[in-house]
This record gives sequence, structure tokens and C-alpha cells, in this order.
Amino acid sequence: MEPTDLQPPDLQPHRQPSAEPQHSLRPLQPLRVEHRRVMLDPPRFVPESLLVVTPALLRDCGLLALLSDRQARTLLAVLSLLTPDGRFEASAPAVARVLGTTGRGAEERLRELSRLEWRGGEGVVIEVAREQALPVWVPAPAVVSRTLLESTPGEADPGSGPPSRHAAPPEEAPSRREQVYRHSRARYARTREEVEAQVLKLLGKDPETLAEQGRGAAEDDPAEGTPEAAALQALLTYGVPRPAALSLLERFGAERCLRQAGWMGRRAARDPARFLAAAIENDYDPPRGV
Repeated sequence: MEPTDLQPPDLQPHRQPSAEPQHSLRPLQPLRVEHRRVMLDPPRFVPESLLVVTPALLRDCGLLALLSDRQARTLLAVLSLLTPDGRFEASAPAVARVLGTTGRGAEERLRELSRLEWRGGEGVVIEVAREQALPVWVPAPAVVSRTLLESTPGEADPGSGPPSRHAAPPEEAPSRREQVYRHSRARYARTREEVEAQVLKLLGKDPETLAEQGRGAAEDDPAEGTPEAAALQALLTYGVPRPAALSLLERFGAERCLRQAGWMGRRAARDPARFLAAAIENDYDPPRGV
């Protein structure tokens, strides 16, 4: 559903007639759901949705003339089941409670309303299936439009006046779970760098010192593409600390380190790093089958 101007057609500013046919223009909807997404200070998310009626549009759109008394009451019951996050939870049992009828009777009313075509499109209400719950009935896009109202900390209270207005996307409002996720991320989430720095401090290590050591160690690494570089990478892969790996490489050479590392796949070692270091120092025999 495309966002539309909420001004009645007779109050629209005058425009020069266009030579192109305007088949894409849609009539304005008589009802509008206003989504309020208010962030208060201290940070607190307050969802709220309002159902707004434009009297001139409702009077002249022809919907009231189309509906019988029974159908109008059913539509009002559906509209009354609007949730704070902008969803219509109009299942047959919920409509039955509003109208004081049975669930079967409410479902018959809803299906009758869905078969009633208006403005040459879908029914007045549409059935929406859900995987693990009863289907719900929502007003058709030709009946209800949506608008997003936002305010930020420091602006007026939601009840003190209308906040700034933006055109809303046609999608349904976020679920309550998604709203909670967004608020939690905005308030509590931290970057990976911040978390890693805090963990290192809890372990009694200085992140800046470790970064300097890492830069110094990288300068001492063998040149890329050499057997020494391949041996160093193999030792690091099995968890040998970099200083110990450089020491083993310097004392015993790249050939022995690569040979022992190549046999690790055939050895069942509980601590691969310690086993590999001992194998290099003592020049273990190859495993069986090699």
C-alpha cells in the first residue's frame, strides 16, 4: 500500500491537468492506523497505535452505504482489536467475545465481510493464516492506511501534541519481541573490541601491551612463502604459543617442525600443543602406518 496524502481530495492544491492518464492514483482510505514509536529519557520504548477516522472520507467513500448493520458491527469489532504495536488480533473467538456471539457465528460474519468487494478489489477484511495459531482477520488496504509517528527524547510527551509525521511503509508494525530486541540492543549492546578489552582486564592483562607484543612478534616472523613461515603457521594451528613456536623453529629447524606437525593427524593427543612441542624437541618416531 503506497503512502498517501491525508488531505481530502477537494482540499488538494490545484494542479495543471496532465496529458498522461493517471490510472495509478488510488482513492484515499477513510481509516488510518497511526503508529507511535516514542523513546523517552531515560531510554524507554513506548509503543502505541491509534485508529484515526477522517470523517469526510468515511462519509463520501461509499463504505457505509455498502455495509449492512450486521456487517458494520462486524467491521467495528475487527477494528476494536487493534494492539498497541499496530496489529489487528481479530480471530474468530476474539470477535465473538466482542459481539457476544458464538465462534461459528463470528466466523460466518467475517467470511461474509471478506466476500464483500469494495472499490473493485479484495474484500473489506482479509483472512491471514498463522502457523501455530488461529487465523486473524485484518481490514483490507483499501479501508485502512498506516502512518508512522515518531518522537525522540526531549520532544513533547506523547499525549501533549502530535509529533513529527513521516510516511509509513506498508508493512505491518514490528512485533513486540522485535521491539524488545531493538531496545535491548540500543541500551546494552557493546562492540566486540570493548568486550574483548574488558575480558583481558579481568584476566589481568593489558590490551595495549598485548597489542604491542603482537606487533613486535609479527616483525620477527619468517618471510612469507618460506618453509619457516609454513612451519610457524603449522605450530600456531595446533595451539603452540607464538614465542614457543619461534623458539622451536629456531632450535630445530623448519624441516623437523613440519615433519612432526604433519604426523599430528595420526596421533591421538589430549593436548596437541604440548605433544607437538615435545615431539619436536625429542624427535619422536613416526606413528604406525607411516
